[in-house]
Amino acid sequence: MFHAVRQWWGEGRGKATARLFAFEFLVVVAGVLVAQALANWVAERGQRAEGERLLAQTMEIGRGLQRDLNYWQRYGRCLRGHVAKISRAAADGRLLSAEQIGRPALPSPPDLALSSDDWRKIRDVISDERAGALISLTNTAETYNLFTGQIAEQWPTFRLLDGATGSPSPADRAQVRLAATKVDNNLRWVMFQGSTGSVENMHEAGLEPNGDLPPSARFVDDCGLLKDWR
Repeated sequence: MFHAVRQWWGEGRGKATARLFAFEFLVVVAGVLVAQALANWVAERGQRAEGERLLAQTMEIGRGLQRDLNYWQRYGRCLRGHVAKISRAAADGRLLSAEQIGRPALPSPPDLALSSDDWRKIRDVISDERAGALISLTNTAETYNLFTGQIAEQWPTFRLLDGATGSPSPADRAQVRLAATKVDNNLRWVMFQGSTGSVENMHEAGLEPNGDLPPSARFVDDCGLLKDWR
């Protein structure tokens, strides 16, 4: 057997076969490597495209928050004064109609829940500093929605001063004053975010300062109260 193989190799047929095998092996290996590199390139492009998409959605949250904070910079001071008048009416034993109490518009930025993997994809397309600023803004947007939701929950308490359903009791008036205190605290917080708290984060996130307002601003008066509210 060994002699036959030696003769086959010595006649040159073995060398030709070996060269052919080596060539085909290299072609196969090169093909595998090229296919793997192409697959990695496609995957990286897909990851980057997903990161860009998530970044665009996150930036829209930031823009929405920016518009809403602009809203409170414009109307917050007057609305705080209105809430103070309601509290004083409760303390003085006066009545207020539903029209006098009114109801403020409470604009909210878009909502988007992002996972840690989503943020990893976003970090692949922007700097860590910018990503950190966007994380802070999305956290602020969540807190903002919580605070404006609390305003919405507390505001109906003011209707206890409406004599249409009977004279308010001392306990009713105490509830109105407590609700006014909570509403005023939340208004102060959203105003602070627009003037100080979120300003630097917006800059680091790539949001240029602007005076845009949310669509709900079209439906309010000069004090941020909904027009023709009954």
